[in-house]
Formats: sequence, structure tokens, C-alpha cells
Amino acid sequence: MRYLSLVLLFLFLFGCGSASNAVKNDQGETITLPEIEELISKRLLGQAQIKLNSFIAQKPEDMNANLLMARLLYDQKNFKESLTFLTKVIDLGNKKATVYQQMGNNYYQLNNYYLAIQNYKQAIALDPMLTEAYLKIGDIYLEWQNFPMASQWYNQAVKTDEKSADVTYTLAKLNLEMGKTDQSFKLLQSTFEINPLHLDGRTLELNLLSQTSKTKDLLERTKAFIKDFPHDSEGYLFLGKFYLNLKNFQTAKEYYELAMKKAPQLASSFNGMGNYYFETNDLSNATKYYQKATELNPNYSHVFYNLGLVFWRQNKYQEAITNFTRSYDLNKWFKEALFFISMCHDKLGDKEQSLRFLTAFYDKDANLFYSDYLVHSTYGP
Repeated sequence: MRYLSLVLLFLFLFGCGSASNAVKNDQGETITLPEIEELISKRLLGQAQIKLNSFIAQKPEDMNANLLMARLLYDQKNFKESLTFLTKVIDLGNKKATVYQQMGNNYYQLNNYYLAIQNYKQAIALDPMLTEAYLKIGDIYLEWQNFPMASQWYNQAVKTDEKSADVTYTLAKLNLEMGKTDQSFKLLQSTFEINPLHLDGRTLELNLLSQTSKTKDLLERTKAFIKDFPHDSEGYLFLGKFYLNLKNFQTAKEYYELAMKKAPQLASSFNGMGNYYFETNDLSNATKYYQKATELNPNYSHVFYNLGLVFWRQNKYQEAITNFTRSYDLNKWFKEALFFISMCHDKLGDKEQSLRFLTAFYDKDANLFYSDYLVHSTYGP
């Protein structure tokens, strides 16, 4: 689940109204939208929401107020409620490209990639120069490991703005997928020269460092990440995973708990705690946290895969099949789910089904290799 840097530009895209557009609350205090915007910029989100609730209660069809509420909820990572207000804005007649783009961003954060693509394409139809929409569609195809389609959408983004931090970051990500680690690092440095606080770029940097032996650099950059993005849970989740891989379970748990404290409304926080309990073989708690993650985000493919692993370890093969199947249904490029479905059928004595899914696994693996070949043939060795 990634936090988008464009949140801070939300009102510049849409406009937030003027100071003359004001209401009085029950205490007789005057409330204006610029005042609320200032509270949001200072991260006083609770105060901002109270005032904005009062404003919308008196002016329920004020388009700018509804846009501001959508931004505030997005900033709080309450993506479902943010979508509710964006839908209302569209119903009120604002059908601008940037509104559909933000709809896509919310669906992207909820891992509902099909609706995300639909809204991004609508945004592009309204504004063909909307760089981020091309990038996000490319990101989705990259997550599906459909490299040719990802490359196609990224190429379109480059045509609209080849010197933006988002574009150089995306090219860094694509080079990483192609195994060009050094080139990926260089492109990330270009990204940071343009925007040193590019959140997705900083996250990718940590992932790149984790694949090297530069443990000291990794820890330093991760601590810098937390310092630069104190309200984001991603850094804590990353450190939790880092220490979990080192089997330093106590430290890993501390960071996962910090992520839970920062973002208790996110499925990724519960998934992180579930990972901790799974690795420490506390399967009861692992199940509890994974199931809570699926309740918060029923489209989170990897959590269903993790639940499948819990049931696999417990020898509950039918329950494992159910969750692995759900994981694969949500992400058709998740070939590992096919492998475990095959192994579960084998354990249940159904050799025919086991062979069927094992064949599908190897077919999918071959398709991935072919996709990788197509990307290399486009961009060179």
C-alpha cells in the first residue's frame, strides 16, 4: 500500500474557495475554507475535520468544501470515505480530469486496480497531458508483472513530461524490474535532485539498498525516511520487515507496533503484524491480524496469500486453497498462489488437480519470462 506525494497539491489542482465563503458554528465562531486548509497544512487534522464537518453541515453542496474533505480524508489514509466525497463532487457537476485522477489514486491505494485504471483512463480522456495518470496505470501493470503494458504506459508518460520527478522515479522502477540496479540508482538520484522528498522514490531507494550488502546505508536512509516522513507508516513497516528477515523478532515487533500506532486504519499495518506472528509461529494471532487486514481491504491479494500460508502450515489444505484462490483471483500474475494450490491438491490426494495447477504455474512462469524478453527487446540489454 504507497502514499502519494500529490496529496499536498490537491487544493492547487482544484481550488479551495475564498475567505468570503464562511459559516458560523454553534459557538458563533466564523469558519472559512482557507482557515481549514491552514490547519491541514499544519497537520492539525482533528481540528480541521471538526471545522469542516460544521461547514459542510451548513453548506452540504459546497463543491470546494467537499473537495477539501476528500483531501483531508485522503491525507488520513481513509480512502473509502474520501471516495464518497469525490463521488459527491462529481455528482455536483465537477467532472474535471483531476477529480477522476484523484478517484483513481484512492482506488489504487485500496488495491482496486480495475476501478483505478477506469478512472485514470477517464482522466486522460479529459486531459491527455496528465502525466501521473499514465504513470499510475503503468504502475498497476508493473505490479501485475505485465511488463510490455507497463512499458507502453510509461512511454506515454515520458512524452508528456520527461523531466518530472515522478517520471524519473518511474524509469528507475522499470530499470530495477529489468535487473539494471546501477541505472536504477542513478535515476533515483536524478529524482532526488528534482524533489528530495519524493516519497515513492525514497521507498524504492530503501528497497534497492535492502538488496545490497550496504546495511549501514540502509539503516541510515531508513532513519532519514522516518525523520522526513514522520506521519507515514511505510518506514516503520520497512524496518519491521528488515529486522524480521534478520530474525531479530523483538526489534521487528517494536517497529510493526509503531506502524500500527501511526496508521491503525490501514490493512498494511495489520498485515505487518500478521507477518511478525507468522514468523514467530504464533499462527492464531497471525490469522487474527491477516483477517482484520482483509476486512479493511478485501482486495488485498497478498494478505489472502499470507492466510493461505497459515492454513498450509496448519495442514488445513482446503482452507488454504480457498485463500490462495482468492489471492490469485485478485492478481492473475501471482503465480506463487498457483504453486501452493497445486501442492494443497497433492496433499489432499487429488493428483489431477495438482497437475493442472502446477502446469498453470509453469505456464505463468513462462509468460513472465516472455514478458521480460519483450521489455528487454524494447529497451535493449
